[in-house]
Amino acid sequence: MENKIKKCPHCQKEVDLKATKCPHCQSDMRNWFLRHPILDVLFVLIFIWIISDSGSTGTSMNSLYQQVSTDAVKQYEIAARQGDKIQICVQAGLVSAAYLQAKDEANYQSWKAVEKRDCSRAGMPQY
Repeated sequence: MENKIKKCPHCQKEVDLKATKCPHCQSDMRNWFLRHPILDVLFVLIFIWIISDSGSTGTSMNSLYQQVSTDAVKQYEIAARQGDKIQICVQAGLVSAAYLQAKDEANYQSWKAVEKRDCSRAGMPQY
């Protein structure tokens, strides 16, 4: 029986398909796609782009932007409960990006301050 292989998303070296940890760089191979919320945001933005291209009204777009912002805040709250400082920093950035996309300047400014604080705590200062 032939072993199937895949590439590690971190070091790009070949790894057995059933491996849970990369033998080269030791990164976790389980549910890699689900552990990267930036991909979630990318899919949401593509979805928004498709919807806006299909002639939807401004009111429904505003509602969609608000829902994306609300969902981003909920994801931030989950990350905050988990306590991973880098993940909290990333999620704060996604929330501020969602409010920027929604053209909600007050919430955008507020979340940029949260992002700056959280990223500083994670050792990732914002410029």
